[in-house]
Amino acid sequence: MNRRDPWALPAAFFSIIVKRAAVVRSYPGGVERFERLYLPRKNGALFLVTRMSTGDVEFVLEELNEVDVVPGQDLAVADMVHGPLLQCPGLTFACEEDEFAPRWSVNVSREPRATPDAHLPRLPGGLHARPAREPSQAPEASRRTIVLDYGYDQHSIEVDSETFTKVAAGEPVTIEGQGFVHEEDGLLADRWYFQLAELAAGFILSNDAEFHGQRVWLEDGEGEELRG
Repeated sequence: MNRRDPWALPAAFFSIIVKRAAVVRSYPGGVERFERLYLPRKNGALFLVTRMSTGDVEFVLEELNEVDVVPGQDLAVADMVHGPLLQCPGLTFACEEDEFAPRWSVNVSREPRATPDAHLPRLPGGLHARPAREPSQAPEASRRTIVLDYGYDQHSIEVDSETFTKVAAGEPVTIEGQGFVHEEDGLLADRWYFQLAELAAGFILSNDAEFHGQRVWLEDGEGEELRG
């Protein structure tokens, strides 16, 4: 990774760097709830959560590990001066020297990384990643993401390839979502509907609140305008 990479996230104090895909896959309430609770910096593929002490870092790691966002597998930890404290596959750290102190940043890797060096320092108390998932437990490689803009924010859902194909083809599709944090009611179930042939998409919460899409993105494709 070029040290001047404009999309790299600069480490600040103690930084927890979480893969966005892991949040979408495992975090209750998805991206919206994660952002609301942790107020991260982000670059599209990663979230960076800043904490002031190793104790605060350990607390966040325990919270995330409980919902299967796994330290060392889905997230890394870095210090703004000393660099990576816990490495993670798929992430690359870069250091830029200045007249005061080294400055570390992180982004997704452009090439596969080797196993992290064993001599990297650990935080007090140790950071223990869960064992790698067995093949039968691995998430489907064919999961696809759909993002809906409902006017003043966005919500996303992961679907399998078969469902994604139906949505993209404009067929009427209804899907149970991954949860949505709504005002004082907190985390609620969300039920999605798509009929892109009629330029319609949205989701309805378990408290009957309804959100009509204004624009939809099918992964990396161009956003499609929906009727109001």
